Amino acid sequence: MSVVGNLRGTSSSVFQIGKSGSAIYSLGIDPTISFSVDIGDIWVDLSDGQIKIWNGSEWDIIILSDRVQTITGAKTFEAPTVISDDTEATGPETGALQVDGGVNIAKNLVLEGTLVQEHSTQQSFSLDLSTVAETTIDTFSTTNFRTAKYIVQITQGSSYQSSELIVVHDGSSAYSTEYAVIETNGSLGSLIAKYDNGDVNLAVTMESGAQANIKVYRTLVAI
Repeated sequence: MSVVGNLRGTSSSVFQIGKSGSAIYSLGIDPTISFSVDIGDIWVDLSDGQIKIWNGSEWDIIILSDRVQTITGAKTFEAPTVISDDTEATGPETGALQVDGGVNIAKNLVLEGTLVQEHSTQQSFSLDLSTVAETTIDTFSTTNFRTAKYIVQITQGSSYQSSELIVVHDGSSAYSTEYAVIETNGSLGSLIAKYDNGDVNLAVTMESGAQANIKVYRTLVAI
């Protein structure tokens, strides 16, 4: 540990720090953690369970990793910032990171999960198969969604097929149409949607059992 400024230890791993000649503030420290604090013209205060830095006119709240944090005002992060909390986002005001205002992203946004909007979701996935048997490649719940749109790309060796599919259900049956089919070397497979006990399944039947890869981009529209 290194500190520029005053550091005063007390019992139970509690230290008090502050600028020379100024008020002293208590800081609880986990003795297994090593860190550096540059006091300079700022103070650190943990009196209310949050880390705060005095900017000359008011307290700025600095993130305390094991509690829910609220960041107000403009903040600049000059190094990669990792949020290790894995709380799932299931709707408004949920998830590990919640933003009330707009988000400006200057470079790529990499999303591994599902993009959830107010009335729709978007997701992409990939799978391999080597069979001519009808195979379910996607399933969605009819309780939450009415319509689905798929862009499907099939690769088999040096042959390719791409198409779009629109699906809608009425609670007991599924209706679909495949369109914009493009094939580079004849048909590789056919797609169909089927209703099954509260779900809609998208299935593919390949023309050949040779190894194939299928990539799917799916949009679901809520009921």
